[in-house]
Amino acid sequence: MKRLGIKNIGILITGDLSNPIRKSTTIIVEDGVIKKIGDEKLLVEYQCDKIIDANGITVAPGLLDSHVHPVLGDFTPRQNTTGYISSSLHGGVTTMISAGEPHTPGRPKDPSGTKALAILGKKSSQNVRPSGVKLHGGSLILEKGLVEKDFEELVNSGFLIQPEGKELAAFIKNCSFLFLTDQKSFFELLRKNQASLSAFFFWLKTQLNPELWKKMQDAISFVPDLKTELDKSESES
Repeated sequence: MKRLGIKNIGILITGDLSNPIRKSTTIIVEDGVIKKIGDEKLLVEYQCDKIIDANGITVAPGLLDSHVHPVLGDFTPRQNTTGYISSSLHGGVTTMISAGEPHTPGRPKDPSGTKALAILGKKSSQNVRPSGVKLHGGSLILEKGLVEKDFEELVNSGFLIQPEGKELAAFIKNCSFLFLTDQKSFFELLRKNQASLSAFFFWLKTQLNPELWKKMQDAISFVPDLKTELDKSESES
């Protein structure tokens, strides 16, 4: 077990909106995870392999970039750039979330191709952390022609189809691609796999401009039982 101590912190930002600044000067980290926060007495309680003197600077949680277009590891061909994820670390970004569509040259748009790209993206992002930055990548771009068997195949490959918590927003955002190509299949799939359609509709309303939202409402009208969930989301908003 490796233990790191950080002392002489000037301002400690917590990331908690209810308590944004903490009056602590020392952090103990074990194997890359924060163990304890307090004053310099912690350095007596915990024997550290290394101690960093912050010299009064501000310490904050790593920033999260929720909209990136990764291709493969730390390389993006659109800008012909290698190391862009590592460079983001210098700006304080420690976590990145794929926006859903990788900027892959010649991106496949058939079912087998889009599945392969999703699996490659997910597994490569799990296996590499440039300079320690964590990347949540490998979203499935829903293309016309995908059927339920394709989703079963992805599940068997370790691909997450029914996400929860923080990953739910990314999932339903990617689902909106199918709305543009095969609306009926999209609604049927969503109804079968999602516990709360009203939550999806509420989220979607916040993402679309009024004109597109109106088109979405019109599209829903041909699936009567979904209209109930849409009405529920409207009342909750």
